[in-house]
Amino acid sequence: MPKYLWVFYSRLRIGIYRSSIYRPHKKKLINIEGLENSIDNEPYFSNQNVIFMDEFKERFDKCLKSGGYKKYLGKWIWVNHKIKYFPQGENKIVNWGGVPNFIRKAKLVYLENSIIYPNKFPGYFNQKYTFYVKQQKIKIYDLEKAISFNIGGANSFQHFMQDCLPIIVKSKKFLLENSDVRILLPKANTNFTSREDILNKAGITNQIIETDQINSLKIRFLYFWDFIPYNSKYNLPPIFYSELRKVFIKNSAPTENRTIVLLVRSEKMRKFKNSEEIINCLKKLANLHDLDLLIVDTSFETFESISNKIRQAIVVIGVHGGGTYNSIFCPVDCTVVEIVPMRNTNSNINYISQSGINYVPFPIDFDFFDEEVEVPLTELNMVVSRLLS
Repeated sequence: MPKYLWVFYSRLRIGIYRSSIYRPHKKKLINIEGLENSIDNEPYFSNQNVIFMDEFKERFDKCLKSGGYKKYLGKWIWVNHKIKYFPQGENKIVNWGGVPNFIRKAKLVYLENSIIYPNKFPGYFNQKYTFYVKQQKIKIYDLEKAISFNIGGANSFQHFMQDCLPIIVKSKKFLLENSDVRILLPKANTNFTSREDILNKAGITNQIIETDQINSLKIRFLYFWDFIPYNSKYNLPPIFYSELRKVFIKNSAPTENRTIVLLVRSEKMRKFKNSEEIINCLKKLANLHDLDLLIVDTSFETFESISNKIRQAIVVIGVHGGGTYNSIFCPVDCTVVEIVPMRNTNSNINYISQSGINYVPFPIDFDFFDEEVEVPLTELNMVVSRLLS
């Protein structure tokens, strides 16, 4: 289908889903390992890591997002209309941000004698993967063994951290036991320079093949994760985030040189308008509690620098954006305060809280696409003081 038609259909009120696997070949998938996601027995708001402050209750009710999953005729599908971002328990499996926790099973599978088209579906398409796979008789293979992590947006830092890296880390045991399996990944953007460092820190050493310029590959044993009921975009069982977290933290909290970390952005959108006032406010709070204040510009600092500073934090504060994905490096007793827009709401609530990190959403009346964000100092003081008390 021509690209302009994909764009047209992506703007319909009901999104489109196409399987990554040629349907007649689905029954030929062979399981390597799997897990059950016992969502039916989990009460709504069971995650104890999220702190909703009563002072912001009315604002939470006004937070809306353009697009999310809705249930129609017994199936969850993507719809492009306004959805309440912080629902109050209408459905026990509903998660935040229009992304319900409806994945029942996840299985690492493989298909023999397959041909993969790594870039069959565009990144904005309504499913997790960009690849398409079918089985056929093959005499000469391009690769003996490969595992595909061709996920929409995985070329950028934020979507790599949120949607791709958790799946890679969940595959770590398999990859360590099968060092000859190649990893298929889209090429990282020019401003995403830390991917190799992140994978090394996670202990992933298998050879990577970047697939951007590859039309197809013939592979003898092709591995990938299959999610039931389907490979839905932005949707992962919580265990994928909690296992990601274990890779990057120690079990004990640091005992000295503790900090308040303010994440700042040098981007086109969502920069702090009153940054000097915010810094002065946090300096006073840091001094009051014998802490240091660190300012971290996530747009320029290196992966090693950011991770080292966040590992000493007791509170991390940042406006919603790619930088807040660095919260995965927080120590066990740290709390992340994410400043989230009330208009075109978006946040990292699932990524952070399901990783086991204490999380406070701080809603402010601004738009996701605004260039600047003004943070009310009295409210900032109230939030941070309460966390430090």
